[in-house]
Amino acid sequence: MRLPAFRKLWIASALEGIGDEASRVVIPIIAVSMLGAGALEVGVINALGMSAFLVLGLPVGVWVDRLPRRRLMVTADAVRALAVLSIPLAFMAGAMTIGHLLVCVALISVADVVFTTAHGAFVPSAVGREQISDAHARLQTAASMVAVGSPSLTGALLSAVAAPFALATAGISYTVSALTLRSINVSEDFKPARERERFWPAARAGLSFTLHHRALRGLFLSGMILNAATMFGSAATAVYALTVLGLSPAVFALLSSFAAMGGLVASFAAPAILTRLGIGRTRILAGVACFPAVALAPLAAVLPGFPALWLGASAFGWAFLIVVTSVAGAGIIPRIAPP
Repeated sequence: MRLPAFRKLWIASALEGIGDEASRVVIPIIAVSMLGAGALEVGVINALGMSAFLVLGLPVGVWVDRLPRRRLMVTADAVRALAVLSIPLAFMAGAMTIGHLLVCVALISVADVVFTTAHGAFVPSAVGREQISDAHARLQTAASMVAVGSPSLTGALLSAVAAPFALATAGISYTVSALTLRSINVSEDFKPARERERFWPAARAGLSFTLHHRALRGLFLSGMILNAATMFGSAATAVYALTVLGLSPAVFALLSSFAAMGGLVASFAAPAILTRLGIGRTRILAGVACFPAVALAPLAAVLPGFPALWLGASAFGWAFLIVVTSVAGAGIIPRIAPP
């Protein structure tokens, strides 16, 4: 796929993935190892990170239908860059608190919703509707390839500098992603003012269409369950690894490499799996397989060998299965839903 717009989107998506990975790993480490946060505080951090999708997903979807998606993505990148870079600045000023982290996570979460929603709606403008599945697989490959190396860089920074300074990689990545997106020049398919419905009637129509369409309803509910599992699992894993298993922040950061490799392998394997099994069967089997993958994490303390390796295996399996289900859903939604 050699479309200039898609190449730039591919680069921006990979950079945005680095920022997400760094902030997702480092902020809980700061909370636990520097501010003494426990499972409750880390749970709140992860809840804030995910809850914006639940609360704002519907209204943001309506806004994305009405506004230029590229501009929304650039704005979301800028907000996240400012939020993560405020943390090392607060640390240097001696003003870093759990409250500040919570505000930053909330801002990052809202910007994530805007970016993710706008990104999904922007892909057809960059590649055309017939190449959407292939484009999503390639975008996932880009994010996973870069994410394989990102935890190593984060781990090295955590070994060399105070944890807040490791967030510099996230701030730089978001900034360069925004600049790359600004250079894309395509015609976007969004509704002009004269064709728009009123806001809440449009929101109700979108939700009604989703809930009454059998396939979309299934994808919607499945996504809610997987997001909830990710939220609770991430909160427990950070505290478990750093306090119960006694892993260092640098080692914990490197565990993300296993997840990234799982996502990378899945991005290559997903098209073949979907061709062989179909979308519905793929999502069902992947959901069932999540149980043994996740079970390796709590068993890491009693299984033979190094606990970190078992946590890595669990992260690899979870990421592989989540990416496969994500690619499966991304291919069908644009074909079912109206423009």
